[in-house]
Amino acid sequence: MKILSSTFIVLAIALCCTDCSYDRAKDNEQQSALLLEEGIARMEQHDLSAAMKRFKEAEQLLTPQSDHRMACRIYEHIAWLNASSGEQQLALIYFDYALPHSWATKDESMVIDVLIGKAHVLNELGETEHAFQVNQQAEALVSHADASQQSTMLKNRAYHQLLHDSIAEAEQNAVRALTLAADTASLGNAFALLSHIYQQQGDTRKLQQLLSRFNESNNTQVSYSRLRIQYEYYLQQHDYQRALEAYRLMQSVGDMMDRSHDQVELLKVQDQYERESSEHEKARQKWWYSLAVIVLMNLVLLIVWWNSRQQHRREREHQQQLRQLRQQMGEKLHAILAAHEADAQQQALRLPTAATSSAALLGDRIFADSIEETKAGIDALYDIVAGNNISQFGKQQERQVAQVLSRVNPALASIIDDSPLPLTPKETFFCIMEHYGKTDAEKAASFCCSEQALRSTKSRLSKKIDIATLKNADENAKNSTDKP
Repeated sequence: MKILSSTFIVLAIALCCTDCSYDRAKDNEQQSALLLEEGIARMEQHDLSAAMKRFKEAEQLLTPQSDHRMACRIYEHIAWLNASSGEQQLALIYFDYALPHSWATKDESMVIDVLIGKAHVLNELGETEHAFQVNQQAEALVSHADASQQSTMLKNRAYHQLLHDSIAEAEQNAVRALTLAADTASLGNAFALLSHIYQQQGDTRKLQQLLSRFNESNNTQVSYSRLRIQYEYYLQQHDYQRALEAYRLMQSVGDMMDRSHDQVELLKVQDQYERESSEHEKARQKWWYSLAVIVLMNLVLLIVWWNSRQQHRREREHQQQLRQLRQQMGEKLHAILAAHEADAQQQALRLPTAATSSAALLGDRIFADSIEETKAGIDALYDIVAGNNISQFGKQQERQVAQVLSRVNPALASIIDDSPLPLTPKETFFCIMEHYGKTDAEKAASFCCSEQALRSTKSRLSKKIDIATLKNADENAKNSTDKP
């Protein structure tokens, strides 16, 4: 009963904690999705510091059970912001965070996005061979790529070929990348790379055609690259006036591009949220530890209270049994003493007058000895039933107990006396304790021996009498007397 109660309590607490954890996880996921969308909106407004703040808040709410697509997008946006602020190492870490989540979504397009972003960062860090390997992983999924992704992969391949003096192949891939470019970033990157290739080749005609083709482009990155190339070209031609004009325009476009790129603020926001998340995690762990300690303490107190209550109940039952036993023994002792007194009086009346004095003295001495033997037998029987130490009891105590037991419990005494083989004192005491419901542990404690030694005694005794009849001795005797 005690074990079942403790188990039910633990299960109830576990179920409550599970429900709370599920609700909290669901709320966290909804809040993360909302913060992600707010961060993307801030990026579109060129408020990168606010965007970083939203993304970091969403990151803190992620758990191992969070949606993989959402987790990938959060990590990917943080990586992009770090890359744009010049923190390439941090960007690489967050792309690595995003990659396993992208694979878990089974969306090849999302995997390609993460891989080409990581390849770009590796190129910025000068790890061109590693970047080329990552780009090849993305190219293996080219059948699932859109035009912008294909453009970026071709641009990365062209950049690698340019570094390895394969200028003709680099030009072909750069032209294809420029043709496929469908967004601002891929268009600007492809334009800048192709312009650089033409400069390396010294092909002024192709360079002029490219510049004139994008002369009216609204893409700030393309405009910046075009003005930088014009500035360098005019310097080579010693046309310093046009070079100065191109430089001023290039600076204007560059300031407009960098207007929202506050690197210091981005890093400050990131560091602040790292510290806050660490403190929040420590506080959350302390709270859970405190809750666990409180629950465990309550369980321990409940178990101790339950054990104490059961112990008190057993103690009351034991004391009640002992009182009943003392009362029964007292009543039978009074009856024995009264019978002895009556017998002594009758014998005194039958003796001749001359011998009355000596016979009376002899009867008194026998009567006194009988009373002492009976008292000793009752004390010994009480020690056996009460579970006291009886390791020193021997033949004398066995004889005294047998004398009292024949009057206190004739049925049990009959079973012991009718044994075909004589019992040892220890076996006799074992029979009495077995009848009164003592356990093997309680018997061993009374005999001051091990339970192994007690089992040996029990085995020897079972060959002499049927131990099973000891507990039901009173009931069997009653049934036999009730029969006609």
